[in-house]
Amino acid sequence: MNGENNQTGNATNTPPDYQTPPPPYQPDSGYNQTPPPPYQQPPPYQPYQQYPPYNPQYIPVYIKPKIPGRGYGIASMVLGIIGIFYSFVTIIMAFTVEAAIRSTAGFGFNPAVSELATFSVIVTAVVYSVFAILSCVFSLVAMKRGYKNGVSSSGLVMSLVTFALLITAIIVSVMRIM
Repeated sequence: MNGENNQTGNATNTPPDYQTPPPPYQPDSGYNQTPPPPYQQPPPYQPYQQYPPYNPQYIPVYIKPKIPGRGYGIASMVLGIIGIFYSFVTIIMAFTVEAAIRSTAGFGFNPAVSELATFSVIVTAVVYSVFAILSCVFSLVAMKRGYKNGVSSSGLVMSLVTFALLITAIIVSVMRIM
């Protein structure tokens, strides 16, 4: 029966590539090692696990501390940016009107046109100076409330630049009349 199959169909002798399993773990006495922990199977999956109901009292919420004057500082910076933009528009309008009036001087100059153009530039500058005034006020309020940051300082600087540009536009248009 050597090498033959018995009634179950299995070989009677073991195949030559079969190796014996390694011996069980034996700690060395010289190294004082502990055996590795046995493999633990994870708990079974529970698809219908009951969760506690939603309770907002137990959820940690981070609330930013309110900084007094921060909103005024941001508002002053935004108004300063808007004021600078419109003051550039006013300066461009003043120089454009001046160039248009000078180019038509040979065709019969009418002083009323020059005065009307100057009046329109002055009115535009006064209307746009509201942005500079509000920017300056909001910046000073923010600094007074303790928000002495770059935002409120830049709002103050931009309001002063807006005033300077609007005064330049008014001077350019008034010098045209004289």
